[in-house]
Amino acid sequence: MTGQHVKGIHLANVFKFVRWKRGLLGLKRFQDEIKNLPGCSKADENTFVESNWYDYGLYIELLAAADRVCGNGDMSKIYEVGLWNIRNLGHLSYLARKPDVRVFIQGAITGWHNVYDFGGVELVEDSPKKIVMRYKGFPDAPEKCQYFRGSLTGMMEICGLEGKVEHTACNTKGAEYCEFVLSWR
Repeated sequence: MTGQHVKGIHLANVFKFVRWKRGLLGLKRFQDEIKNLPGCSKADENTFVESNWYDYGLYIELLAAADRVCGNGDMSKIYEVGLWNIRNLGHLSYLARKPDVRVFIQGAITGWHNVYDFGGVELVEDSPKKIVMRYKGFPDAPEKCQYFRGSLTGMMEICGLEGKVEHTACNTKGAEYCEFVLSWR
């Protein structure tokens, strides 16, 4: 996955999630789990500068390690990392003033390259109770799918929408993109 980068805020948030979920002992176990990853021998939540770029493959490995430490390695905790991040990112507080899912999605699309230096997201369908989004240009890593599903679920929650997020196409299963359908009542 070299050549693909993500902003450090995502890496730092994995550490914060582990500390929130499992406390200091869980964080120590997580640090032991990742100590052989590049740049992680003594890493903590302050190691990764939020505005700097880091290898996306490292981020995927951190998500997988967090899933093993906080869960049972079935990627369900990666979903929770995505959900938790959306719920707890302070710079998204503008949503509390105007929680509109379409504004949120448009912000994600236009600000994409502020967070990732590869790939992209597009709005494929926008109907009154359903939105279809496609993520293109991502590595074949199922961890990213769980993270995005959790993030999109959190986005719906913040916007006051009761519904579900379905993962309907995946590049890990031969599709050209990952597709998510958001639907609500």
